[in-house]
Amino acid sequence: MAHARKVGLPALLALDFQQRAAILKALAKFINDNKEALYAVSAHTGATRNDGWIDIEGGSGTLFAYSSVGGNDLPSGNVVHEGPAMPLGKKGGFAGTHILVPRRGVAVHINAFNFPVWGLLEKFAPTFLAGMPCIGKPATATSYLTEALVRLIDKSGLLPPGALLVSLMKGIENRTHLRMSEVIAEVTGAGPDRIAVITGPNLAREIAARQYAATVVACADDAMAKHLQQACHTPYFRPYTNPDVTGCELGGAVKNVIALAVGIAVGMGLGDNTRAMLITRGLAEMARLGAALGADQHTFAGLAGMGDLVATCSSPLSRNRTFGENLGRGMALADAAPSASQVTEGVKSAGPVLELAHAHHVEMPITEVVAGVTQGRIGMAEAVMLLASRSAKPERYGL
Repeated sequence: MAHARKVGLPALLALDFQQRAAILKALAKFINDNKEALYAVSAHTGATRNDGWIDIEGGSGTLFAYSSVGGNDLPSGNVVHEGPAMPLGKKGGFAGTHILVPRRGVAVHINAFNFPVWGLLEKFAPTFLAGMPCIGKPATATSYLTEALVRLIDKSGLLPPGALLVSLMKGIENRTHLRMSEVIAEVTGAGPDRIAVITGPNLAREIAARQYAATVVACADDAMAKHLQQACHTPYFRPYTNPDVTGCELGGAVKNVIALAVGIAVGMGLGDNTRAMLITRGLAEMARLGAALGADQHTFAGLAGMGDLVATCSSPLSRNRTFGENLGRGMALADAAPSASQVTEGVKSAGPVLELAHAHHVEMPITEVVAGVTQGRIGMAEAVMLLASRSAKPERYGL
């Protein structure tokens, strides 16, 4: 039970419905490919070949059926939307809906003696698909056949006993000020050696078009980082490893905020000098916060720092820059998002990043202005005045 909760549950929740469905399908194929070993053991129970066919191939058929349900009917995530949105309140100004999420527990299944293979698999498949570990209690009389099945499943190597959890998220959590890898650790109980971060100048549309790009794989465990590096490496996508998870995540969070500032400047008609100033001073803010949190300063001169910052602040494909441009042109906050289906991370991250900086006594003037704008506390003209009226300082202060 302890292993299921501490190891199995985090590994399963690191996968989504589609990934777990794909594993069920692969496992069904593996069992079919090795079914003669199960038939040999099944004969010792007194079952005929026909009896064994119902049990063994009926069991693998159940895995195929659930994999089909997961692959065709469930989303790429761990949340299922159930039912329509219902209006709340007298004026209908609020709405609510039901969502289904994986239960954070362990399922215990007790199997009948006459179906030692199918009986276990028909219970295992839905719980696995739902992201919940299960413990099977086979009937004593035929337990050796169930044991043979479990050993075969383990031999397949398809089920993750302690999977590597990979974060592609960029931001700081509201109120807690946790980085995304810290949120994963808190939710799953996984240690730093099992949590990796992929970050860098990785505009999704360009990568989908197989244009050349590089990224950073950050993990405290060098072997895990190299394993993920090999898995991601393609002729057009080059990953580099970095043990500085803190610095890589801070770079990814802060650059979105700076991109909003650059976008605002572009939208207001300001030129390249202003953009260069915001990018380089934004990099200084990123480095000051990183120094306070123990990050490696070299990280901010690399792909996860300067590289990601330049791409996000310069590209029209950047959601954060586009949002800032719309604000700079006078568009309201509620209307500035480039697409209702896309997330502009800097809008949500500006406040928590600033709070994190205040907690560590770090000055971040650009971030402070962006937070004020995105929270509706200051307007565009005041934002420009606040940045322009700051007292002169040495370029490297705070580092």
